[in-house]
Amino acid sequence: MGACFLSFSVSLRLPSFLPPPQFAASRRRRRETASNAFSRRGLVERRRPAPPPRTLLALNFVGVQIHLSGLGLISSSVVLQRARSIWPGRGCSLFSRNFGGSLGRVTMDMWIRQAEVWVGQAESWIRQQPPEQIYVAAAVVALSILVLIAASCLKSSKPNTIVLSGLSGSGKTTLFYQLRDGSSHQGTVTSMEENNDTFVLHSEKERKGKVKHVNIVDVPGHARLKPKLDEVLPKAAGVVFVVDAQDFLSSMQAAAEYLYDILTKAIVVKRRVPVLIFCNKTDKVTAHSQEFIKKQLEKEINKLRESRNSISSADISDEVELGVPGEAFNFGQCQNKVTVAEGAGLTGNVSSVEQFIREYVKA
Repeated sequence: MGACFLSFSVSLRLPSFLPPPQFAASRRRRRETASNAFSRRGLVERRRPAPPPRTLLALNFVGVQIHLSGLGLISSSVVLQRARSIWPGRGCSLFSRNFGGSLGRVTMDMWIRQAEVWVGQAESWIRQQPPEQIYVAAAVVALSILVLIAASCLKSSKPNTIVLSGLSGSGKTTLFYQLRDGSSHQGTVTSMEENNDTFVLHSEKERKGKVKHVNIVDVPGHARLKPKLDEVLPKAAGVVFVVDAQDFLSSMQAAAEYLYDILTKAIVVKRRVPVLIFCNKTDKVTAHSQEFIKKQLEKEINKLRESRNSISSADISDEVELGVPGEAFNFGQCQNKVTVAEGAGLTGNVSSVEQFIREYVKA
C-alpha cells in the first residue's frame, strides 16, 4: 500500500518539472522549425553569455575614466590607452569608435551643470552685496561699453583723403600718377578737372600685412576751380601743397596767396589739418632749395597777413587770423602742423609725400 502511494505521488509531481515526452518532442520540433526559418533569413540571434566579473570591473573602471575626462582631469587619449590595456580585442575597437561622441556629450553636460553652479553662486554673491555697490558697478560697466563704442566709431570715421593742391603747372597730376601707378605717364598737361581715386600706394603694393587704401584728390590749380578745394577740405586727413621749385620766383606771390587761403580756412585750423609744402622739380639744375622756398613763402605770407588784417572782419568771416600779432610770421606759429620737403614727381622721388601720407592715414 505504501509503495503504491509513493509511485502515485511521484507520477503526479513529474509534470511540474519535466514535461511529458509528447509535449517535449512537440516543443523541440517547434524550436527547430523556428531556428531553421530564422537561419535562412540570417536573423539568428544568439544569446551572449554573461560577461565575466573581470569584464564588469573593466567597464566600471573605464566609466570612471570617462567621468574624469569629462571633468578635464585626464585626456581622452589616456582613457583609450587604459581601455586597451584592460579590455583588448574587438570590444575596445567598438569602445574607441563610440567614445568620442559619448565623451563629447558627457563633457557638454558637465559644463552645463558647472555653468549653472557658477550662475547660482554669482546670484548668491550679488544678493549679499549692498545695492549701492551694485549700482556703481553697473554704471562703470555701462560707461566702459559706451567708451569702447565711441572709440570704435571714431576710429572707423577717421578720414583717409589726401588733397593735392597748388598752382597750375606745379606738377600735381604727375605726383598723383606716381603715387598710384609708379609712373609719370610721360608727363602730363595742365588739367581742368580733378583726379580723384582710392588706391594702395604703388610703393606699398608688395608690402605684406594690412595696408590701408588712400583717397587722393588732385584739385586743379586754376583760379576758377579753387572753390572745389572747399568741397574736399572738410574730409581731408592732410594737404600736400605742391610748389614748382624750378620756376618759383615768377610764381612766388601767387603761390603764397594760395597757401595763405588754405592756412586761414576755419575748417583747416579747427580740425588741425596737417600741410606738407612739397618743393617739386628739385632734380633740375636751376631749382631752388626747400630752405629758400620756405623763407620766401613766410615773408610773402607775412605781407599778406598785414594787408588782410586791415580789412573788416565782415569780409573775412571764414578766415582765421594767422601767426602771432607783432611778430614776423613763420610756419611754426600755425595751429596745424606745416612741414616742408623736396622731391621730383617726374623721376619718382616722392618718398617724402608717401611718408606724409602714411603718417596721417594709418593702416
